[in-house]
Amino acid sequence: MVRRALLATILGTCALVPATAHAGTYDVYSCKFGSSFYGNNAWAGLNSSGAGDPTFTAPDTTCANAADPLIALMRPGNATTLNVAYAPGISSALVLTPPVDTRIADFNLSVRHLFNTFTNSSGTHTQNNTGFTLVAFGSAGVSLTGQWDASPSQTASINTDKHYYGAGGPAPDTGVVTLTKASSTLATTAGRAANMALYAGCYGGQAVNCNLDDASVAQVQLIGSKVTIEDNRPPDLTAVQAGQGLLAPGIRSGDEPVTFSASDNSGILRAEIVDVTDAANPSVVASEDYGSGPNTDAGTRCDFTRPRPCPDVKNETIAALTPIAGHRTLILRVSDAAGVTTVSAPFGIQARGPLNGVNGGDGARLVAGFPAKVFRGKGKQRHAVFVLRPSRLVSYGKKATIRGTLKGADGQPIAGADVRILVREARLGAQYVDRGGITSGPDGRFDLGVTPGSSRVFRLAYRAYKGDDAFVSRSTSTLNVRARISVRGPKRVRSRGTAKFSGRLVGRPFPPRGVTLDLQIFQPGVGWRVFATTRTRRSGTFTVRYHFQRASAGRFAFRIRLRPNDAYPYARGVSKRMRVRVG
Repeated sequence: MVRRALLATILGTCALVPATAHAGTYDVYSCKFGSSFYGNNAWAGLNSSGAGDPTFTAPDTTCANAADPLIALMRPGNATTLNVAYAPGISSALVLTPPVDTRIADFNLSVRHLFNTFTNSSGTHTQNNTGFTLVAFGSAGVSLTGQWDASPSQTASINTDKHYYGAGGPAPDTGVVTLTKASSTLATTAGRAANMALYAGCYGGQAVNCNLDDASVAQVQLIGSKVTIEDNRPPDLTAVQAGQGLLAPGIRSGDEPVTFSASDNSGILRAEIVDVTDAANPSVVASEDYGSGPNTDAGTRCDFTRPRPCPDVKNETIAALTPIAGHRTLILRVSDAAGVTTVSAPFGIQARGPLNGVNGGDGARLVAGFPAKVFRGKGKQRHAVFVLRPSRLVSYGKKATIRGTLKGADGQPIAGADVRILVREARLGAQYVDRGGITSGPDGRFDLGVTPGSSRVFRLAYRAYKGDDAFVSRSTSTLNVRARISVRGPKRVRSRGTAKFSGRLVGRPFPPRGVTLDLQIFQPGVGWRVFATTRTRRSGTFTVRYHFQRASAGRFAFRIRLRPNDAYPYARGVSKRMRVRVG
């Protein structure tokens, strides 16, 4: 089911997907604004000619170029008809009406008033009803010439704003004037308006006609405009089609489309597929912007010269350019022209995503190991070759390198592939941990530097597609690290005395139950023999004693040896030799 409120339980406080739909605004441009030219698709002509000739009050709603304004006017007399009488209430208007459930929030207009109905060409004819030219924000006047308001309050306020240009006289041309909401007290007080209009008309508050002779002019020109429209209503996301495309059952490739329909009073500006698998860090995985990007599937797009700038969409499709990979939770989000958003219910998918590397795919083969130099052949044919061994034994604190190659089913190297590094300690109960990845080179080769540490098992694994759960090829290499034992003991012991040796294991982690250590003595002709054992403490420390039972004198060599233990991830190791003089 489609939800108009955003899914706060999934998306939390993420910035990409707000918790609720919010009011927004958008701008509508007409004619020449700034350095750009837009034409006119916003201001409609309204001809209130009454019983008079409609051609005399027909507004000009076309701006063909930057020098061609829109005009609301009452035509004056001419050589043939010296005087034209307009009944009270007659007007010519340019009106901008925003979509339903929206309001005009701000404006910036460039206008020009041309108004002179005071005298005829001989300078002797005075009008009782001069008429007016007006710019109005809803019912609030913004700029004015002539007689319009039955109450003087609006005229007084407009005059205070310095936008009242008189009742008509010898200086009718105001030149180009910039009007903004901030420059108008009445418009600022009104806050929002259901429409804007430019009028040239005959004031209805007088019972006499407005007479325009051959020297009169009554028109207001719109040079250009930017009108800001506020939209509070979220889009209606009517259908996200399940069971097909990306939402079809089973494992998907990740680049299939999602099909949906949506409508709004200001139209649909943008559609997005958002990955909310990690609700705290959502990410957009597919986006279509019908204002700056491609057209809709029906071939329409947004046009911000229109009060309703964007189209509705029906059976629209959106797909990720880079295939979505893995187990993902997604939502579909649509935004209207004002940026108000609506999201769908979340849907889960599993997708293979893009191929993992150039020439990658099912049937790939990965081989890895520790590089070693060996000699083959006999005599003059003897030569050195490098091989990859599955294991290596190193001293404590030493580094190592694992080298590998990755090839496709056709034997070609797989370049740029992500090879996962799975590592576990060589001890009982340890689990593999993903330690990141390494990228294969153009020849399919890669080197992994192994840092000093405990004995570990490295499993290098390759997925054919980035979103796959299973690996299609893997190789295991074991690094065995000799244990290091720190020990100290006496240099001299009296005859029939006891030598005490103490020390600790260097490598961690230490098994809670300890490990067994052997105390060995070197016997000439025999070698190292075990004469005592001990067990380490939880801290890895130990103590072992040897009692000289015979009254023999001489020098004896001792060492401590680790017995391999499943709980301690180190190979067999011995301490340094300790020489003890007896006697």
